[in-house]
Amino acid sequence: MKSSPIITSINAGEFSPSLSGRSDIAKYANACKLLQNFIPTIQGTITRRGGSHFTVEVKDSGDRCWLVKFEFSATQAWQLEFGDQYVRFCTNHGQVLDSGSPYEIASPYLLADLTNADGTFALKFVQSGDVIYIANQTRRYAPRKLTRFANTDWRFSTYQPNQGPLLEQNTGTTTIYASASTGSVTLIASAALFAASDIGRLVRLDVQNIAVTPWEVAKAYTTNDLTRYNGRTYKALNSATSGTAPPTHDQGSAFDGQTGVNWQFQDS
Repeated sequence: MKSSPIITSINAGEFSPSLSGRSDIAKYANACKLLQNFIPTIQGTITRRGGSHFTVEVKDSGDRCWLVKFEFSATQAWQLEFGDQYVRFCTNHGQVLDSGSPYEIASPYLLADLTNADGTFALKFVQSGDVIYIANQTRRYAPRKLTRFANTDWRFSTYQPNQGPLLEQNTGTTTIYASASTGSVTLIASAALFAASDIGRLVRLDVQNIAVTPWEVAKAYTTNDLTRYNGRTYKALNSATSGTAPPTHDQGSAFDGQTGVNWQFQDS
């Protein structure tokens, strides 16, 4: 007598040979010995895996190039073809054309600098909206931005950070003072520090005396006293006893209590 039980689900996927005799496992009856080119579904069935589609040949099949995914939204996505000093674009199962020809922009990256010694891609990407930030692992190029202004208007530009990178904090005797905190500011050094190459350089300033006493509750402060709280420095605008709410603001001034001290933010 033969028994042919109905198999209603095979969504356990493929079991390895080491589990071939584990009929005690609950998913054993829903597993496959070999499952190729199919994807299990939670409903119990399997579906054919998606295939690939030939869209267009790269610019030069004799050279190695790299494809980079650019996904702006669920309905707007591109494949960017990075080759020897060029970038081409594909979207909607086809190549982006401009007046009947492949749309292409000049790229600063030479073919030799697109691949690391171990054969991996030498560019690293981070996307934010319509902008891709690019770093080259060979360190021969400054960080770049690739911005999409329109489907046939993509532009490279050098990335100019506004918060660094910065060198190690100066711990020597040379000091730099700022003539003001806003507007037109002049930096004054205590020694012949600046050079023509400093034009465009970022400078981060901190208070010279970081040993300012921390803010305390119910302490008598006088005008112009300095205090620190949570890494920020504040100056007292009046003489009073501090309240119970420590200063946490990062601009302007605020009282630390109804009858407390009015603290003006200085720096972080």
